[in-house]
Amino acid sequence: MSRRTAWLRAIAAVAAIAVMGLAVSPAAGALRPSVWIDQPLPGALLPFGSTAVTVHAADPSGIASVRFLVDGDEAGEVSAASGDLVTVAWTWVPTSAGPHLLTVLAVADGGGVPDPVSAGVSFTDGRVAPPTAEPTTTPGPTSTASSTATPTAPSATAKPTPTPKLTPRPTATPKPTPTPKLTPRPTATPKPTPTATPKPTPTSTPKPTPTPAPCAPPMPDALNPPDGYQALPADNPPTFTWAYRVSPSCAPGGFKISIVDGASTYSVSSGNLSSSTRSWTPRAALPYGRSCTRYLWTFDVLRSDKTAAHSVTRSVNACP
Repeated sequence: MSRRTAWLRAIAAVAAIAVMGLAVSPAAGALRPSVWIDQPLPGALLPFGSTAVTVHAADPSGIASVRFLVDGDEAGEVSAASGDLVTVAWTWVPTSAGPHLLTVLAVADGGGVPDPVSAGVSFTDGRVAPPTAEPTTTPGPTSTASSTATPTAPSATAKPTPTPKLTPRPTATPKPTPTPKLTPRPTATPKPTPTATPKPTPTSTPKPTPTPAPCAPPMPDALNPPDGYQALPADNPPTFTWAYRVSPSCAPGGFKISIVDGASTYSVSSGNLSSSTRSWTPRAALPYGRSCTRYLWTFDVLRSDKTAAHSVTRSVNACP
């Protein structure tokens, strides 16, 4: 998708959010909360990766939560602390490089919703085009001037001088001198110089970096039905509900409910439920006899690795 198409989609998302904010705005004359983005600033060029977002929101009745949208899609919601002026921090993990539009809305305790505030930023993946090498010029051969031979005039030839004839005298032949025989001495062979073998340098093996354990999300605020609840045929199977306030520092990885009878002959499980689920009903009614049958149901708060961080066990009776 081109950058032009991405910006057009982001502008359309802001217009849709503005219409939505007007549809849920309080009655005329009521005060509306105000919200603004401290960081990132509009037009910022950010490295691709996790980005810290800081927002301020104010309302006389107090701020309940702050919602975050990316390119018009819901990306997260953070509950605010008590007070008429709050600061909310959120970590934005973009899904792709390029231009994106961040939109923020604040929800007041009194139900008011302000106009959305947006900031357009762009993420870069850090790739740089390699430099282009400039062509080099190779010098051509240099011509060498050739020398011109100068002819030399021929010199005059001298006339030969006549040589007188001489009669040689007989020469005595010398006796040869005997050559003494010499026996060569043996040449000592040099001893080889011992070469020291270098010792191998020990290589240290890096220790593995321990993986931090996932955080433990908090307990649920409320659970229903209460302990010892009697489910009559009219409300069997019972519906299990819970209230949960998500912590910004440690969100749950999901929830799970397991039901067993006292003799361990009957069991049913909800499986891993998403972190946004707040109720669950078994597909079939809990079996019972002539009298009430007691069941134990366990509610688990799961970490991000789907292990149980907290467990709460209560009883429920299926009665005729």
